[in-house]
Amino acid sequence: MKRANKKIPKEISNGLQSKQYKFFYDAEGVLGEREICYLMFKPEDGPYTNQTHILSIQWRYGTNEKYEYPDDPPNIRFMTPVLHSNIGVQGNICLDILKKGTPENGCAYSPAYGIDAFFESIRLLLNVPTPSSPLNGEAAKLYNRLKDSPDYYKHLDDWYFSKLPSSQKFFSVFLSWRFIQWNS
Repeated sequence: MKRANKKIPKEISNGLQSKQYKFFYDAEGVLGEREICYLMFKPEDGPYTNQTHILSIQWRYGTNEKYEYPDDPPNIRFMTPVLHSNIGVQGNICLDILKKGTPENGCAYSPAYGIDAFFESIRLLLNVPTPSSPLNGEAAKLYNRLKDSPDYYKHLDDWYFSKLPSSQKFFSVFLSWRFIQWNS
């Protein structure tokens, strides 16, 4: 018999109290699936400062094989468009602390990590991509070609705002439900 997971409610509580981002716990599945958390933030510096992003966080996931935090890393992905070498077109994030394994095989997830560590790592990833091992090859090529050019930030913003309408429905519903378990 599996013991009760006390860490997930603690992480939800930590998210609701954060001053670094807005946080929403969707217990009833208003935005889609039940028991998913959403984190909204606007980077303070770097190439994505004009953009607002929403991450989804699943603490329990998987169909054939079940995964549950803290034994396994949470499933975190971008719900909003982002053009980045280490973020896939479906929002998947290639980041070592979100992969189970060992530091020797390039994975560094630890059950000791919490929502603030995941957020900080994702925030840093936005400013320091790793184009040498990309999840999005086109974004890696763009970064390598334009990273030192003032056009790079403009290109990222133009791409984001051109793709945003496809996320607009989710964004609108998300913002309309912010009064439910939403930090200010």
